[in-house]
Amino acid sequence: AYNLGHIPEECSCEIVRKLAEDIDDEARDWVAFLLYDVPEECRCEIASKLVEDDYWEVRKDVAYRLPDLPKECACDIARKLADDDEWRVRGEVVYKLYNIPKECRCEIARKLADDDEWDVRKKVAYNLDKLPEECACELARKLADDVNSDVRYWVARSLDNLPEECACELALKLIKDEHPSVREAVKDVADNLPEECRRRVKILAMFG
Repeated sequence: AYNLGHIPEECSCEIVRKLAEDIDDEARDWVAFLLYDVPEECRCEIASKLVEDDYWEVRKDVAYRLPDLPKECACDIARKLADDDEWRVRGEVVYKLYNIPKECRCEIARKLADDDEWDVRKKVAYNLDKLPEECACELARKLADDVNSDVRYWVARSLDNLPEECACELALKLIKDEHPSVREAVKDVADNLPEECRRRVKILAMFG
């Protein structure tokens, strides 16, 4: 499995199919990690099999290789991984949001912004600048109301990379956040906001 890239193309798919069913977890994990070396003609087939693997690290490595999947299966596989029982798999999907087809990027980001695990939601907040404009503000507003202060902190850190239509609105909201780290994050990015917004944020920071 470690040498997938050196297998002759004429027998590569056949061998990879066998390795994807190997009883050894590490062998299957190497197939997932080296998906980019699997011939494109069978890459979707192999990824679709591994996304159902019992070993969560195999599924996490499929998520890691989402950018290397053909467009015809990338969305379907990303949807399955975003529903995975293991939060670390779902978290890996967040890191690859920018690399999956735009047609399903917002759909999957919306799902993960509702995740039960706060660390997954935090990763969505951290990656807000990677989302299409049509859902960046929507999800930033949602995550700015998150119960977890780390999630709100990363929304604040992302303010200067958000569309202007919501950056100021959220800055004025988060500068009044109950958690000091969130308020400090807004102050840190305030100078990158539009002038009128910057002025109002600084007044609120001084006088509440």
